[in-house]
Amino acid sequence: MKIFKLLQRTKVCLLLSAGLFTNLSWGAVECSVSQLNQWTGGYQATVTVTNRGSAVSSWEIELGFSASSQLLSAWNATVTGSGTQFRASNIGWNGYLGDGSSTSFGFTASTNNNVQVLGCNSVSGSTSSSSSSSSSSSSTTTTSSSSSSSTSSSSTSSASSSSGGDCEEMCQWYQDDLRPLCVNQNSGWGWENNRSCIGRTTCESQTGIGGIVNSCGTSSSSSSSSSSSSNSSSSSSSSSSSSSSSSGGSSLARIEIFTDGGTIVDEPKILTRMTVTEYDKGAAEVTYDGNAGVEYRGSSSQMLYPKKSLAVETRDADGEDLTTSLLGFPEEEDWVLYAPYADKTMLRNTLMYSLYTDIGRYSSRWKYVDVYINNDYQGVYVFMEKLKRDKYRIDINKLKEDEISGEDVTGGYILKLDKSLEGSLDNQNPWGMGMVNFSYFTEQNSFQSQQGAMQGGEGHYFLYEYPKEDDIVAEQRSYIQQTIHNFEAALAGSNFTDSSQGYRAYIDVPSFIDYFLFTELSADVDAFNMSTYIVKDKNEKVAMGPLWDYNLAFGNANFCNGNRTDVWRYEGCSEMVGFPIPFWWNRLLQDSNYSGELKTRWQELRATTLSYQNITARIDEISQILLAANAIERNKQVWPVIGQQVWPNDFVGASYDAEITYLKSWIYDRLTWMDNTISNLP
Repeated sequence: MKIFKLLQRTKVCLLLSAGLFTNLSWGAVECSVSQLNQWTGGYQATVTVTNRGSAVSSWEIELGFSASSQLLSAWNATVTGSGTQFRASNIGWNGYLGDGSSTSFGFTASTNNNVQVLGCNSVSGSTSSSSSSSSSSSSTTTTSSSSSSSTSSSSTSSASSSSGGDCEEMCQWYQDDLRPLCVNQNSGWGWENNRSCIGRTTCESQTGIGGIVNSCGTSSSSSSSSSSSSNSSSSSSSSSSSSSSSSGGSSLARIEIFTDGGTIVDEPKILTRMTVTEYDKGAAEVTYDGNAGVEYRGSSSQMLYPKKSLAVETRDADGEDLTTSLLGFPEEEDWVLYAPYADKTMLRNTLMYSLYTDIGRYSSRWKYVDVYINNDYQGVYVFMEKLKRDKYRIDINKLKEDEISGEDVTGGYILKLDKSLEGSLDNQNPWGMGMVNFSYFTEQNSFQSQQGAMQGGEGHYFLYEYPKEDDIVAEQRSYIQQTIHNFEAALAGSNFTDSSQGYRAYIDVPSFIDYFLFTELSADVDAFNMSTYIVKDKNEKVAMGPLWDYNLAFGNANFCNGNRTDVWRYEGCSEMVGFPIPFWWNRLLQDSNYSGELKTRWQELRATTLSYQNITARIDEISQILLAANAIERNKQVWPVIGQQVWPNDFVGASYDAEITYLKSWIYDRLTWMDNTISNLP
């Protein structure tokens, strides 16, 4: 076994070939390694770094392999090296570790041999600021990083004056670990002397628990939050909320909604005052201050979760729709504030949208934001575009009321498959929760398939999404209904593989293949029968997409095989017979030409957008947006769901890192199964 010599006293973690760990503790900073997955040609592991002594501001890990390995991806750490030696160091936000604090990072690597031994040596870490650690090894500390607005040239002294002895002033960020104070008191979340820090002004702006303390644990200044802050030149209703200063230290934009005594409900939208504040390097700029119609949105999520998603419509002074740009998005008036709750990673939706956009298909643009309603913090939300016909969204022809014949009537249309139960259910849904009546299909708002569904019984319904039920005229209804019926009849018929008489005469095959592959990869329990969009542009064939609503995807459900990586989602399950899935997907795979095209496309995507390396790198990129802004911890103060079972979670991680690790591990297994299964299609 090869153990690498490091800068300071270390703890060595040995991973024996039998999978057992032997820990040799030596020094204040410890590391432990757990192997999560090993497969032919590679493995995935997680490393936990724990501090057992005085606070450190950075750490470094060296990893030794018994066999030459090639790093594939890493998250929550900067990893370099190749062959048998790799080195990992913190990435700013997770460098500071107080006594007893820990952080984790993970990595995947390829190797031609089984990993027999993995050595983990953790450097004790460089101490934070002025307490000149007796060991001379402060070599990782000073490279005078030019951070945000930091003025610190000096660097040996602590960001804030010492309170005597070995104590120094620190920032207690809500209930999180102590964080160093920046020399620049107004820097918000800053970066000085190779470490992350918090400006005094931001630290003191917190509400409730938190504020300036000394490292001995005694409060050195009141954490009071009556420090009013007033960054928002905006808003009608007082900004006396103490946290109105730099969005609680966040680099996320801040959206504030003031209801003027009104109550937000699910229809109709109520008129509110809304401000949007963006932060560029700590400076606040109000980019919208005006009216907005707001209502709750969502169906089961609205009923089940206390954190509510919102539909937002920007309005002018007269209360009419106002087309405007928010957060740099193309101008529109309809927006969504999605409230991640059951998805502890907070990124299942944004991951899917971003990957789908990468292949040139439209997905909703998105940004993470902090949301306040009447000065009360509501948590971290995802600000998104509502799916609708628009030049910059679903870009199809605008269908006018008088376009009722010839090529005029051919588009555009948007249909939607969603919760589909016919007849009276006495306000019962298929799960027996007694909350929602899904029997809302009428001839006015929808039409039904004439071909049935995967599991037999009544066929699925197509809802009119554009034009809406009140706007679509009889001739247009007739046209789009007949188009769908013709497609389904051709697909169900004996000549379904014929290029002119079969299904290909009606659908855009590449869009169906892309939609199928991405949706199957996600294994969303709502796949193919809910939040499923279908578009028909003028003089074009029927196409699938865009994607929408993947919070219960990637193993995040404990029903309907939602946790399994080894089943096709299009086949449905016995628990969801009331939600019919179109027969299309099974029938299409019976065409060898179609399955051949699908195989080729899968291989293309696996070499690029859907490679495991690319997906995990994207997860890291998105999660870093949240972690760098301390958004996970801030959201946890109002919604402490991490470590708690929330319906319908199958996996419950003890930490955010554990949730991310599970997501990556699940995706690896899903990709492996799809590789094998797709390669064996006829």
